[in-house]
Amino acid sequence: MPVGDFYHHLKKGCFQAFIARIFGCLDIHTHLRIRPLLSFLDRYIKSGKTYKVLEIGCGDGVNAFELMKIARRKNAHIKYIGFDLDQHNVDKAIKLADALHVSSSVNMTCADVCQCTFNDNDSFDIVLLIDFLEHIEYPHLILQKLQRKFAPGAVCLVSVPTYKYKDVFGAAYHRAIGHVKDGYDIQELNRLFESAVGGQPISHSYSTGLISSLGCSLYYRTGGNNNTIAAALKTLLLYPFIFLDIYNNKYASCSLFAVYRVAEGKK
Repeated sequence: MPVGDFYHHLKKGCFQAFIARIFGCLDIHTHLRIRPLLSFLDRYIKSGKTYKVLEIGCGDGVNAFELMKIARRKNAHIKYIGFDLDQHNVDKAIKLADALHVSSSVNMTCADVCQCTFNDNDSFDIVLLIDFLEHIEYPHLILQKLQRKFAPGAVCLVSVPTYKYKDVFGAAYHRAIGHVKDGYDIQELNRLFESAVGGQPISHSYSTGLISSLGCSLYYRTGGNNNTIAAALKTLLLYPFIFLDIYNNKYASCSLFAVYRVAEGKK
């Protein structure tokens, strides 16, 4: 199943709903940067187990609902809490949760993580920071706030742009979506997690390589993602680039994915 095939529940037109069912999310970069996340979770999630998941910057829930697919396939159980600053995105996520009949397992709230509070007994096995850290000025403070919510043995899954991102997607788009940092490299990310939460790297990988970056550049420099038939047709034209995500390394790729084992914080 393509990433985001569930978006057909939000489409008003028959054509757009059909495209969503067949091709999934119209944002072609989502298909690329989410692959390493799903690949790791597919190996990590074990049959019959229950996982408590926290996501900061959950958007419209694409990561949560893709995680639910994995859990369903593996007969695992997920209890998910997500926070995002955009009420429109949260409203879409709530509609999708209702349509997919997972509302009892998914709780998404419009809130600033700096202001939100957790129950004393809340602790999480998996924390998702997917395309989040590049939007905040003081990431180490956020990580330190979250540390006490990590369960013993918990992992933090992180996706960030590399310094190639602005060159591919364009400086205007980079500014428009609220990036306050141009990107990260793996050394910076490792230092951040080590200093903030005693995080130990487990693995990292790159996506959106030399050829797939060309597709992203064509897509975002000609209007980007929007909910129109024109956007759907443009996605179809550029869709093959999703399967051309090759030659990924620190010199060529726009996206960096990393996994950290985080020291259990003080309660």
